Amino acid sequence: MPDILIRGIDADAYARLKSRASLHGRSVNAEVRRILEHSVRPRLTREEWSEKTRALRSEIAADWEHRGMTPPSSVDLIREDRDR
Repeated sequence: MPDILIRGIDADAYARLKSRASLHGRSVNAEVRRILEHSVRPRLTREEWSEKTRALRSEIAADWEHRGMTPPSSVDLIREDRDR
């Protein structure tokens, strides 16, 4: 696996990276690697996002059905939130 050396990083930026890594339970190196991998991953097309959304909705609906429950409507959820 290739290595990258980053020189001259700002002390504040390093402190923020260290804090973020700690928050996620990772080393600074692992956190930087995760950030870099995330930033250069291929972007999904609109169609791919739509398909992922449909699949997730189906999964959630199947989970509710498996539990013998009906998911609340968005109208009911909004009304409940407004009433609070």
